[in-house]
Amino acid sequence: MKISDQIAMCLQNLSRRKVRTALTTMGVVIGTCAIVVMISLGVGLQKSQEAMLAQMGDLTKIEIYNYSGGASQKFRLMYSGNGYYRIMNVNSGKVLGIKGDTKANGANVRQATWMATAGQRFKVVKNSDGSITLQSALGTALDIYAGSLTPNANVNSWAVNKTTAQKWKLVKVS
Repeated sequence: MKISDQIAMCLQNLSRRKVRTALTTMGVVIGTCAIVVMISLGVGLQKSQEAMLAQMGDLTKIEIYNYSGGASQKFRLMYSGNGYYRIMNVNSGKVLGIKGDTKANGANVRQATWMATAGQRFKVVKNSDGSITLQSALGTALDIYAGSLTPNANVNSWAVNKTTAQKWKLVKVS
């Protein structure tokens, strides 16, 4: 039997059993689509979870507390070039950065993985009273919310205004 005869016989059988052929074809199509959808959902959920977990470590907001000597309260200034420094937390190894790299007043300052963004690079600007202002490459300064000295006061980013809320003191610790 030739191949052309076999193909002709297959086509003849398919045309005789139209409902069976249609149902089988529909089953194969639906099954294939279901597999593709399930794989896509699995990949999408995995990427979503990975992104959420990666962000969790970077959502730490910076707050002011009385000094207790813990590593979480110690930061290291590391030169990054062009007069800018990254401010790395000794405990986490993450750097301070302005969330969203925005110039908007009140933007939250957080710890994040070093990405060399403008919101993660700071100039140390000396003030006449001996304090310093930490000015980001975005042009904003690290600022204690409302100038509060109470524990839990949030550190955010604000337009440079030279108020006490933007004056910092570096203290060398062991």
